[in-house]
Amino acid sequence: MRLLNTSTFKLDEFDIQIPKYAILSHTWTNDEVSFRDIKRLEFTEPEDTVHGNAIRDVEALAQKEAKWRKVVQACAYARMHKFQWIWIDCCCINKESSAELSEAINSMYQYYLEAAICYVYLSDLSGKERMPEDADSAFRFSRWFTRGWTLQELLAPRYLVFLDNTWTEIGTKWSLHDVISAITSIPSRVLKDGDVTRYSVAQKMSWAANRQTTRPEDQAYCLMGLFGVNMPPIYGEGSAKAFTRLQQQIIELSDDRSIFAWIASVGEMESRGLLARSPCEFRSSREVGISKPDSLGLASSYSLTNSGLHIHLPLTPIESNLEGDLFLAYLNCQSEKDGCYLSVYLRRTADGRYIRCRASELHLGPSYRPKDLQELLVANIPPSRSKSVRQCDVKLLSFTQSRTVVDTQSYWETHSSELATASEEAVCISYLDNSWTERAVGLLVYPMNGSGNRLLVSTRRTSDDIPRLRFQAVFKSANPDIPPEPSRVKIPTPDTQIARVAFSILRTIWAWFSVTSPHAMTCHEAVLEDNHSGVVNHLSSAVDRALTCLESGGFIALDLHLTATNPELEVRYLGEGDTRIPLLKNQLMVSPKWDWLVPIEIESLSLKTIFPPDYFRTEYDKKTFVSMPASGEADMYRILIYSSGRLAETIFVVLGFNDSKPWVDVGVSAFSNGAQSNTEEIWKSYLDGGQRASHRLRPLASNSCRFRDGTLTVTATKRDCLQLSSHNLLVKWQRYG
Repeated sequence: MRLLNTSTFKLDEFDIQIPKYAILSHTWTNDEVSFRDIKRLEFTEPEDTVHGNAIRDVEALAQKEAKWRKVVQACAYARMHKFQWIWIDCCCINKESSAELSEAINSMYQYYLEAAICYVYLSDLSGKERMPEDADSAFRFSRWFTRGWTLQELLAPRYLVFLDNTWTEIGTKWSLHDVISAITSIPSRVLKDGDVTRYSVAQKMSWAANRQTTRPEDQAYCLMGLFGVNMPPIYGEGSAKAFTRLQQQIIELSDDRSIFAWIASVGEMESRGLLARSPCEFRSSREVGISKPDSLGLASSYSLTNSGLHIHLPLTPIESNLEGDLFLAYLNCQSEKDGCYLSVYLRRTADGRYIRCRASELHLGPSYRPKDLQELLVANIPPSRSKSVRQCDVKLLSFTQSRTVVDTQSYWETHSSELATASEEAVCISYLDNSWTERAVGLLVYPMNGSGNRLLVSTRRTSDDIPRLRFQAVFKSANPDIPPEPSRVKIPTPDTQIARVAFSILRTIWAWFSVTSPHAMTCHEAVLEDNHSGVVNHLSSAVDRALTCLESGGFIALDLHLTATNPELEVRYLGEGDTRIPLLKNQLMVSPKWDWLVPIEIESLSLKTIFPPDYFRTEYDKKTFVSMPASGEADMYRILIYSSGRLAETIFVVLGFNDSKPWVDVGVSAFSNGAQSNTEEIWKSYLDGGQRASHRLRPLASNSCRFRDGTLTVTATKRDCLQLSSHNLLVKWQRYG
């Protein structure tokens, strides 16, 4: 492995005893610093150049050549966190050597896995962007989330920090896990613990479905590490062949039949084998669970030969097929969304082999029939060489809603009343002061009104060897169900501003344990049952970012930074409207349970607005995916506005669920382009007490309204094939007469 020295900008090779290093993840431009550029820099450097001079020389070079700025700034950021070594793909690999390039491609996942920290540099994010959870934030639409290679760069590192184009931290993989999950469809649990083994082949393929690579073969090569397989890259073989080779390698290691749970592009009529041709064909497979080999016994294994795929599958004839050669073949996989079993359509050919037909469909059924098990030979059907593999059209959609960002300065004096400290009690705190003078992380001890209860804040290392903040509520009270009032605390530090911040953080953390924590009540009850003598009991949680909102509108942030030596604790005050505010963790984005596929257009009117704004909104196979808010039944609905730029006439469609049953409504409004205020008024009219509340309380799966010279009818239907959504919106317009 070759690493770049962050001070001398020299490359060094390590085979064993690899030092602790940082790693950079970024999107490439047309001009990047190469291995040859770095070697040329080493050759021209005088022998007696000291580290400081080397830094100045390269910084001067970065002023002349823009391509050097990213490397220089990455090294500077790593040096600030005490890392002597960094790995950057553009300059640490000699791409002129095919052998070295092949080794690097096969080792890339391991490089990111073994790095102490990964810095994700988002060049398309400025320092004054909207917060990441905003539906129109630049973070949501960053190019980094669309690239194939960045998938493993997101999943493999144990600790990952996002940085904007000014090298200012946006958040960590842990603190932004729900937002990243909404953008990428990767479950939050994976982003928090890094364990991908509990997910099926199809689910992992779906994470790459919407990503692109510059070279077509890289669509397969960038997934080798995720699936733990190795194969030589052969540039020029084409994406379909490369992806077929990848699946063959996966089949050698896994008997998970979800690898066959894919759908072709809508309208594709070509006969196929059981292997997909690109990750995009797994775009609807995020809910497909791991197959259950126990129900098949020894017949669960399958193998590829030059004549096709030998596999045992339960077959059920399609009764409506008069020729008797069309079957449903059950894959022994279930949807994790509704428990339905998946099956593919197979047609028997004249030579006794089978081919997959209706490849754009995966049937969903309520039951599974292993008793009809048959041994089959499914033909391999290579893609036509006369055309390239079709790319499915799946993309995130933005919104017309605007949002004003206020740039507010921080004035400590305005918050002195709520941050006041006065007592003889003392708290020891270590911190990074305002001049960025180094301080080691210490232990915060928060006494509670002399009751004997204490709150401890310290650092700890989790099972993945990543330092986290540890909060411990130590109870000695006879009645720990009643949280004591926090006492005022005097913090012996020369910086009163830091003291005020620390006090607020401690008060906030205590509030988490007494109110928010889902484990707090369990712990309290355990104390009552098992601890009548007042013995210390602990309640712990591990995080790397903490945030609270002050009554004045400002925010207090507690950040734990990973360095090459000891973790560092940073205390920050963020004024109201500050764009650097990380996500409030009581506003977690939850993957939708109920969702819809809706038409992009209705009778020449285009979908303009969705209210409330939907972070999960995507365009999918010429339709729009719309999720339902993860909230109470009273507001589990959205308003869809269809309009054109010319006509004042506008259609609004309402989608919702009541007691798990879908309901729809439709109407015509006389405003254009889905004006925000009008849309919100329509939404409010369906709340309790609103003029349309009865439509929600007495839901109908179909509704109509007069539109132009006819009737417009909208109907909710439940899916019968695998797709992103649980329901479909069908629209029919019928002219009078």
